[in-house]
Amino acid sequence: MKNPSRRNKHIGTSAQQGEPHHIIKDRDLETQATWNEVAQLYAENFMDLAIYNESYDAFCHSLKEGARVLDIACGPGNIARYLLQKRPDLRLLGIDSAPNMIELAKKQVPTARFQLMNARKIGDLKTTFDAVIAGFYLPYEADPESFFRDVGTVLRPGGFFYLSFVEGEPADSGWQQGSGGGRTWFCYHRLSEILSALKKYHFEECATSRVTFERKNGPDEQHTILIARKL
Repeated sequence: MKNPSRRNKHIGTSAQQGEPHHIIKDRDLETQATWNEVAQLYAENFMDLAIYNESYDAFCHSLKEGARVLDIACGPGNIARYLLQKRPDLRLLGIDSAPNMIELAKKQVPTARFQLMNARKIGDLKTTFDAVIAGFYLPYEADPESFFRDVGTVLRPGGFFYLSFVEGEPADSGWQQGSGGGRTWFCYHRLSEILSALKKYHFEECATSRVTFERKNGPDEQHTILIARKL
């Protein structure tokens, strides 16, 4: 979700395949509530994080004049603000499931539009986009294949799709406790499976890179960035 993680330690059991729907739903609701609670703290810590800027620049350079961009799990508007500073011509809509994040984003980026919406509901949007960016959303999405299918319904052919995540074994996914209180369910993904799922829904890989996120409490972390294009 947002970009990047605010984790301190692993505190729970890993994900199990075939989990009951109500368990997954409760887990998602708790994660969303935590992001809403820590919205201001997150903005203070990460609004100016620069490790992704080179990849954001590459994303911007791929977009046509006046492109319509969907920013999924926009957080307090950190990505939206950077994109519009580089490309004020972009028409950007940011969505997030945390009301406090949306209110912060509106203040930080008054030239963009923001809407309270769960990323799993993007199929309800009545418009299509030239580009979709989901900065560090995948670590909070246990079903990337369904997410890519939904992105494909709102992204125009030839449009670009930016995503970032932490590579790892899905079985190692679990609850993470943050310094600001609350906990979030953090998901690891294999790059090979992400690429396979993208291909299934008619995306081609354009560029893959990695950046180092220096954590205050714990070892540094490698974040994978992928830019794909819809065929």
